[in-house]
This record gives sequence, structure tokens and C-alpha cells, in this order.
Amino acid sequence: MMRAIGRFFIWLLAGIGFVTTVSVIAGIVVLVTQAPRQAVVPERTVLWLDLNQPIVEKPVQTLFGKTVGVTMIDMVAALDRARMDDRIQGVVAVMGGVPISMAQAQELADSIRAFRASGKFTLAYAEDLGSVWNGTVDYLLAGAFEELWLQPSGGVGLAGLALETPFFRGAFEKVGVSPQFEQRHEYKGGIDPFVETGMTPAIRESFRTMLSSWTDQLRNAYRQDGRLGPGSTIEAMFDGGPYLAEEALARGLVDRLAYWDEVETFLDEKVGQDAESLSPAQYNMAAAVERELPVEAPRIALVYGEGAILPDQPAENTLFGARGFAPYDVADALADALEDDSIDAVVFRVDSPGGAYGPSDAVWREVARLRAAGKPVVAVMGSVAASGGYFVSMQADKVLAQPGTITGSIGVYSGKFATTGLWEKLGIRWERVRVGQNAAIWSGISEFSESERERFRAGVDFVYDDFTGKVAAARNLSPTALDAAARGRIWTGQDALRVGLIDGFGGLLEGVAQAKELAGFDRAVEAEIVVLPQEPTPFERLEKMLEGGDPFAQVSTLFSVPDLIGVLGFRGLNAYGLPPMPINGVSAHMPVFRLSR
Repeated sequence: MMRAIGRFFIWLLAGIGFVTTVSVIAGIVVLVTQAPRQAVVPERTVLWLDLNQPIVEKPVQTLFGKTVGVTMIDMVAALDRARMDDRIQGVVAVMGGVPISMAQAQELADSIRAFRASGKFTLAYAEDLGSVWNGTVDYLLAGAFEELWLQPSGGVGLAGLALETPFFRGAFEKVGVSPQFEQRHEYKGGIDPFVETGMTPAIRESFRTMLSSWTDQLRNAYRQDGRLGPGSTIEAMFDGGPYLAEEALARGLVDRLAYWDEVETFLDEKVGQDAESLSPAQYNMAAAVERELPVEAPRIALVYGEGAILPDQPAENTLFGARGFAPYDVADALADALEDDSIDAVVFRVDSPGGAYGPSDAVWREVARLRAAGKPVVAVMGSVAASGGYFVSMQADKVLAQPGTITGSIGVYSGKFATTGLWEKLGIRWERVRVGQNAAIWSGISEFSESERERFRAGVDFVYDDFTGKVAAARNLSPTALDAAARGRIWTGQDALRVGLIDGFGGLLEGVAQAKELAGFDRAVEAEIVVLPQEPTPFERLEKMLEGGDPFAQVSTLFSVPDLIGVLGFRGLNAYGLPPMPINGVSAHMPVFRLSR
């Protein structure tokens, strides 16, 4: 038996060593053979958007180059510049392979519409647009293109919106586990999957309100882009879907049924066979080489806060790059921006469902210091900036969101699982000796005693009061207005503006423009964007591994639970309906649901 165990560990260590060695060798090969080439913009160029890749926020350099995905800042910046560049003839996008969020669709659709206003052509092509999943949100972006072409074997998954959430109380009762949780307040919903058997009236109301707001936004977008006629209703459109290709063409949902070779023929005729294509990243790189910013150009720091906010989250893995919110690194980046006199203003991009309260408070503090020092900071919300994600945003000079951003959820929850019943089912008995009546308050064995529950509730109440007090001060809300906006309610960006939680609508480009204005510059003047903290290059990552990093640790951290949670974040764990666990005390995390697709 011992020999078998020994062989297992020998093979395990050998496997880790093999993976590490291969990673280093592969990284060296990539660095040597794929050195970046200087991009140029040919006289006749088409901007190429590959929306079959996931849209990511922060550009991450790994040992092997950039991670898979296209960044939002690359796309919106390229579209903004390309509309005024005579060399760019038009935009072609391929899409339908990766679902996107409501806010992502809105931010990109706005950029596409602005590009169309230049008179240049835009064309989106999809083999399928959600016929085997719900493509309702994806269609908001697809419909913004002047021409929308669909492969004849595809379909359009316009079918409406549905939210789903799981409830585990029945399972806990079967195995003898007792959830011991408290939340503030009835709309928070963070503990509901643990303690309820179904949706409470408050959560059902909250979800219905959000779906109603999103439906209004979809209706307006479809009408704006001519995809929903004057005599049609969005309800009838939803009830008739999903649509086969011929049905979609007949209803005007797509403009043409075609195969990819027909798209190529169209482009040859439209822009000429000698035309080239560039991705947003390539185009931006070429533009950066071409332009020379004046010395007096504003410098805007762009700081990303993306993913669930977890304590002690590693900022990066040498092999595979940064992951998760990493709250203390975000706080350090904001502090660096404050101390750097060459930085004129800060844009803080937040895409987070929240998480642990203490780390969220640490980030809030650095935003407050920026504002107090008179260095402008504009928070720009992404797909979600709720609970702790809203907490870190609210202190900015200006808070922007998309109408479809999920935000609010001003509330907290905490608790534990008591497992006495489970142990008894296994024939195991626990006993305890203690000094202090509340010494076992966080024991995972027993339920809260009366005195323990009193202290536990006092802690939850304190954090809720601290959270709401800071919201009231930052947003200048009266007690009545605060209570109407808080108690855990989730809001779309559209409704958040109405209740005073944000200042207006806009994405990254609008955030940069407002940051320039707050710093005393004209919003039209070109600025240098400085991403903080700066990502190490692949060469620097390799150097770190070879000089002193622990390569075994770099591989092993991939399999740690906090790291995996950081990787998955909102779109991973919560997109699949799994509840966030309370972390190190009190959590400020939005309720659990997924958009049914």
C-alpha cells in the first residue's frame, strides 16, 4: 500500500514538473518565433471584429502571449478612430458563437451606430444567431449593423428573457445540514438558495422589475435599428421565436441569407480584392505608431476591477496571467494613480458582482482618497457592478453605466452551515470544551446559540449600516431615498439612474471623455491611456520564472479553489446558477441567478 502511495506522489510531482517544463519551453518558442510585427494600415482596409471570441475587459499578457478574447477597449477605441479614418472602408463582424451580456451588447451597438453615421458600411455575419440557445440579447448588437446576413441553415433565437435560480434547502435537509444565515434585507437574496425552497415575493418582484426594464431597452433598440416595425410588438416577436432562417428573412430580422463565400464576393465588389483586414488590436497598434501625442496631452489611468471580490486573491499567475478582481492590487493601482503627478485623471472600469466586504471597503477607500485629493475619478460599470461592485464604484466623481448594467444590490449577508445532523447520520458525535460563551460562534458543527446569534446579527447590522451610510454620503441621498434604493434591491442601469445611484449612461469612451473634462481638458482632445497596474510582458514573466519564481507553485495554483473561483467569477459560477459562499465574514454579493440560454 505504501509503495502504491509513493508511486502516486512520484508520478504527480513528475507530471507537474513536465507541465512546467513544457510551459517554459513553449513560452520561449512563442517569444522567439512570434515577436510582434509593426502594424500598418493599408490604404483600403476593412476593420474585422471577431465576436465569436469572448469579450474580455482587461488585456492580459501570459507567458504565451495574449489570452483568448477581444477587449472592449480595443473594439470601441478602434471603431471611434476608424469612423474618421479614410483608409477604413467599413466594418465586418462575425458573431453568434459566444453569448454576450446586455451591457456589452449596448456598449458595442452604440459604437457601431456611431461608426455608421460616418456613411461607411457595416456588415455582421452569423452561421447561427441563437437558434439553439436564447439569442435575444445577442440580437440587440447584431441588429445595429446596417447589413445582417445569416447562413441559410442557421436561425435567430429571439424568444424573450428568462431568469433562473436554484434552491438547495431541500437537499440540505436530507443530508442533515442546517444553514445559519442572515441578510439585510428582504431584496438581498444572497442567502435565499440556502434557506428557501423557492423565490420569495421580494426576489420575484426584483427579477420581474429587471426583466421589464431590459425588455423596454430591447424594444427601443430594435425600433431604433429598424428591426421592429411600427405595427409590431416585442411581445409578439418573442412569442413567435426562435426563428428559422427563412422566417427571420421574411420578418426583416436579417437582410440576406448567404454563405461565407458570398460575403467574400460582396467584399471584393465593395472594397476591392486588394483590400486588407485588420483586427481592432492591430489597427490600434498601427494608429499608436502613426500618431505623436503632444507633451501637454492628458494622461488618463485606466484601472480594471473585474470579477468576484475575494480576500487574499493572487494578482497573477506567472504562466497564465492575472485573474479575478485582486482587490488589494486594485487598491494599490488606484493609490499609484493618486501619487503619480503625471496622471491627470482616473477611469475605474468595474465589472463585478461583489464579494467580501472588507476588501471592497479597502478599494472604496482609495477611490475616496482620489476624490478628496482633487484628482478626478470616473467609474464606468460594465456588465455588472452590484453590491460590493457598486460599493467600490459609488465614491467616484462620476458614475456611469449602460442602461442594461446590473447594479445596486445594496445589502449584505453572512452565516455558516451547521453540520451536526450530517455527522449524526454518519454515526459521529462531536463534543466541546470552551472558555467564553461565544467561543464557538463560527463552528461549522453547531447552530448559533441565542447569545451567538445576537452577536452575529449585530455584526451584520453594523456592516449594512456602514454600507448604506457611505452610499447616502456619496450619492447625497435622503434616508427615504436611500431606503427606496437599498434593502438589497437590484437595478438595471436605467432604473439606477432614476433612483440616484448613478450619474448617467456611457461606456469606456464616455468615461474617458468625462475624465478629461473633469481634469480641465476638452473632451475631444486625444489622451494617453495608461493601464494600471501595468501587465508584465511575456519576457518579464519568463524572467520571473527563471530567476526566482516557483514554477511548481505556478502550476499548482491553477487547481486551488479560490483561484478557480477568481477565474470563473460572475460569468462562471453565477452564470451556472451556483450560489456564492460567504467569505471570511460578511459578504456584499448580488443575488444568484442566470439568464436562461
